[in-house]
Order: sequence, then C-alpha cells, then structure tokens
Amino acid sequence: MTTSHERKKSIIPQRKRFLIVCHGEKTEPQYFRQFKHHSVHVQYINADPKTLIQKAKRIRRLKEKQQGWEFDQCWCVFDKDDFSPQDFNEAVSSKKMRVAYSNEAIELWFLLHFDYICTGITRNQYKERLSQKFGKHYEKNDTNIYDYMKDKIDVAIRNATQLYDSYPQHTTPSDRNPCTTVHKLVEILRNN
Repeated sequence: MTTSHERKKSIIPQRKRFLIVCHGEKTEPQYFRQFKHHSVHVQYINADPKTLIQKAKRIRRLKEKQQGWEFDQCWCVFDKDDFSPQDFNEAVSSKKMRVAYSNEAIELWFLLHFDYICTGITRNQYKERLSQKFGKHYEKNDTNIYDYMKDKIDVAIRNATQLYDSYPQHTTPSDRNPCTTVHKLVEILRNN
C-alpha cells in the first residue's frame, strides 16, 4: 500500500534537463542560463557549426556518464557569422542534434522581442537598435539581457515564426537573412 507521502512524491514533476552548447562565448550562455525552471547546462565551444555539433555529442555523452543520468534534450546554438554557406547549411540540417541558429546574429532574436524585422542589417545596426530599445548601450556580455526582454517573449516567438515562414520552403538557411530558429528552443524551455 502506498502512503500519502509516496503519492505526493510521485506527482511532483521532474525538471527537464537541457544541454545547450553555444558558439557564442558570453551572450548566448548568459541568456539561456536564465531559464531557471529547468536544469539547463550551457557550455561554450569555440568551433565552426559542424564541429560544434560533433563536440556537443561528445560533451553530452561525457556529462551523462559523469552525472549518471541523461539529458532530455541537447541543442546547439550558433550564428551564421562568417562561416561558409555550405558548412552552415550542413550544420543546420544535421540529424544528430537539435539546432537553434540565427542568420546573421543572435541579436536578431533579441530585436524581434520589440519589432518585426525582415531586412538584413549589420551587426552594428543591431547593436544601435537594441541600445535604443533597452534605453542603454547594448553590450553582448550584459548579464541582465534576459531581464530586458522576458515580458516580450511571446512577441518575439510570433515575429520569429512569421519571419521564418516568410521564406519559400526550399530556401537554404544561409539564404534566409535575416532569420532565426532560437524561438523553437525558447518555446520548449518555456513549455516543458
């Protein structure tokens, strides 16, 4: 016979475990670590997108072996940056790992919290626009980046979805500029 204590214990939902491997050294890790209702392990790897995916698989196996449990999901997060279109497209279409990418930069995802943008702009223009929206100079390594936008995540998801869907289906990721799929990871982090 089960006791009431055992029943209470069994209905407590388990926190999902996420491994997020980022090409960005500070901005992306600081942003994703703010999703505290999950067990989120964020790791930075300085590598091209294809190598990032390979290293993420090894990191996942190593961490799971060390911890004695498995991650529920593993994601790689990277920008188009100056990587070749071929390498970028191959990494995005990887079947080995879930991918959240931005073309050209993660700052597109941030700006979509405030405005729908469908024209490619420079990194400096992203920084200028984000500085205006935040009411202070935008810094990539700002530890409060999530706080400036957390109340606008639904807007960003809508805008990112609309932007992604605005391209013909056969358009390669490197040709989708601007575009981001970070919203897919954020939706999962928020809803699980």
